[in-house]
Amino acid sequence: MKRLFSFLRRGFCALACLLALAPCAGARAAEAAPASAGEFRVLATTFPVWLFTRNVCHEVNGVRVELFVPAQTGCPHEFTPSPADLRKLAAAQAIVINGLGLEAFLSQPLRTLDKEHAVIDASRGTDPLPAPAEAGHGHDDGHDHAHDHGAPGINPHIFAGPAQAALMARAIGEGLARLDPPHAEAYRANAAAFAARLEGLAGPLAAIGKAAPHKGIVLQHDDLAYLAHEASLETLAVLRAGDENSALSASQLNSLTRRLKAEAPVLIAGEPPAPDRAVELLSVESGVPFALLDPVASGPADAPLDYYERAMRANAETLRRYFDVP
Repeated sequence: MKRLFSFLRRGFCALACLLALAPCAGARAAEAAPASAGEFRVLATTFPVWLFTRNVCHEVNGVRVELFVPAQTGCPHEFTPSPADLRKLAAAQAIVINGLGLEAFLSQPLRTLDKEHAVIDASRGTDPLPAPAEAGHGHDDGHDHAHDHGAPGINPHIFAGPAQAALMARAIGEGLARLDPPHAEAYRANAAAFAARLEGLAGPLAAIGKAAPHKGIVLQHDDLAYLAHEASLETLAVLRAGDENSALSASQLNSLTRRLKAEAPVLIAGEPPAPDRAVELLSVESGVPFALLDPVASGPADAPLDYYERAMRANAETLRRYFDVP
């Protein structure tokens, strides 16, 4: 009887294991198709990095570019990879990151998978801005309340300015050339062409602030700091620095309203799809208009190759209109 019980128990355990593994195998096949022979798989961490990488890999035969963090997520400050995400990470031969600490959630998985050698840091060669202090902090209590959600003291949202984005494109091209030498020439040529288009956007953007009679701007979030900086504008306050879910208190909003009335910025810049509630309140109370500017931190999963360029041209047109620049 004991032998029969033991046999049945072993059989039941084996059946349970098979039933548990079967759905996993099916899900894995649906999540990521197996690489075809000779295919080079590139994984870009965030939406803007994915846009840049796709342009660098455009029409390079046998290269597949995938996105790690879903396109609508935005900056992945609190992103937690799922088992399916980690399988995608394991299958990649090149992993393109924004860098500057934005992808801190990947540090341990990359070490576990021994994938550090496959990482391309797109921030290499860029010129990052310091992390700003959040509006309503750092002025009244004598303490620095800058929110370091990337590298300490650094604003990691370099993708939001076309001049820095051009440097990122070149870094991606060099990184892919290192990891996939047979296509090195194509990567470098694509990166150079894409970077040149981005640099073509940076010139007219910089001219806006230089010609504007007044240059003050207030930003909803610190990723817009790169756009404002490259437009030669003066950022007077940042409403959200790092923690996108933090809410300004009534006293902070009152203090900011008084400050905006005194300093008279031209614009309060919100972000798509709609302005933050604090942006709307500040605009009503201070009389300073608001408009939406897109840092391209997120977007549609089927975004065209020139999505970033279109967004930056639209941003420049909005700034020209409000800052009275023809």
